[in-house]
Amino acid sequence: ALAKTKERRSTLTKQVPDEGARAVLEVALTLPKAQCACLGMLLQFLREVAEKSDKNKMSIQALAVIFAPSLMKTPDNMPPQAIMRDMPVAIAATKVLLENAYA
Repeated sequence: ALAKTKERRSTLTKQVPDEGARAVLEVALTLPKAQCACLGMLLQFLREVAEKSDKNKMSIQALAVIFAPSLMKTPDNMPPQAIMRDMPVAIAATKVLLENAYA
């Protein structure tokens, strides 16, 4: 099962040309199976929302801004200034996940 998971991970990440995006996807694929499946379903749904952005004004960027704080949890003891400083990275990672939801 582990070999099959590694093969699947390798196949999926090879489809993504950007090295940074590949790294984000590789980390997401290390989640336990149930959490990975749940994240995948959420991202696919959000991608469908973004595909209708001409009507709902919810682009991938807007969805990344909204969902990054929930998807990229910070430690409870992290100072608010550090959270705000690091938020652009969390938004960028969330955007990568959304852009590759169907990968």
